Amino acid sequence: INLEYYVLNMPDRDDVPYLVPDDATDSRPYTNTRLEPGPPLIFSNMWRQDNIDSNNKEKVGEILFSGSNILINEKIYREIKSIDLPSIYFYPAIYINDDSDWMEDYWFVAFLDKLDCWNRKTSGYYRDSGTRNGTFEVYQFDLDPEILTNDVVHKNLIFKMGKTLSSDIFVHESLLSIFELAGDSVNLTRVDKYKS
Repeated sequence: INLEYYVLNMPDRDDVPYLVPDDATDSRPYTNTRLEPGPPLIFSNMWRQDNIDSNNKEKVGEILFSGSNILINEKIYREIKSIDLPSIYFYPAIYINDDSDWMEDYWFVAFLDKLDCWNRKTSGYYRDSGTRNGTFEVYQFDLDPEILTNDVVHKNLIFKMGKTLSSDIFVHESLLSIFELAGDSVNLTRVDKYKS
C-alpha cells in the first residue's frame, strides 16, 4: 500500500507563499467543517512584508499551503470535484498576493475527517513526542494495509493522516496526474521514499 500513496507537501523555497487567514476567516471553523454558504475565505502571505523588504518575488502556484491545509485553483478543482470524496469539502477562497491583487479562483480543501492508518510498529516516529490523545511526531510512514482495505482506499483517495502532529496530506496514485498539474508548487513523494 505504501507504493500506492504519495505525501503532498509544500516546497521548501523562498518564493513559495505561506498562507495565513485574515481575521474574519480565522474566526470561522473552516479547516474541518462544512461551512454554511457565506463570504469566501481570505488568505495572504505571511512572508509578504519580508518579500517586499528583500525584493523577493513570490511564485503563486496552482496549490497553496497554509500549514497542513491547502487551497487549489480552479484548474485543479475542475479535475477533482467530480470524484467521490466523502471526507472532502470545497469552499470558495481568495488569495491576496504580495502585490495586493485579489486572486479569486481558489478553493479551500476542508478535510472533514482524518484517517489514522499509520502502523505504530513499523513507522518511524518519536515515541516520547506523544500527547495525551495519542498524537505523535511521525517522520517516516508505513501505511497499515489492514486499515487501508480496498473499500477504505476508494473512499480516501486523498486524506489527512490522523494521530500525527503534522496532519500530512496523502494522495492516491489514481489522482497523481491531477496533482501533477500543480507543477513545482507541490512536492509529491511516494510513501516508501518519504522522510520528513
